[in-house]
Amino acid sequence: MNLTPEWVKVFQSHGIDAAHWVDIGKGNDDDTVIMKYARDNEWCVVTNDLDFGTLLALTHESGPSVIQIRAEILVPGPLTFVLMDAIARFSDVLEGGAILTIDDRKQKIRVLPI
Repeated sequence: MNLTPEWVKVFQSHGIDAAHWVDIGKGNDDDTVIMKYARDNEWCVVTNDLDFGTLLALTHESGPSVIQIRAEILVPGPLTFVLMDAIARFSDVLEGGAILTIDDRKQKIRVLPI
């Protein structure tokens, strides 16, 4: 909910199936509901919210994968290349369960469970 729905079009234009939570659930759904949906449907959560990584750390779950965007500007544009490049580079790890943190300068990946 904390990223613009414009990202859905960006993902789809790169051949990645995507949806914004507003089109799936309720805007006030708990993060655990979103995580369960993503895990059950083998989707990755893309967010600016650190709570999803914290949930994975607390529960020691092996999924779903979470991509945390930690940039100042969160709309598609210059960040698109960085994000798509990181997803392509780490796709095997993300499919197995990981937390990928991306900012304007670097990417860091942690394999789940943590």
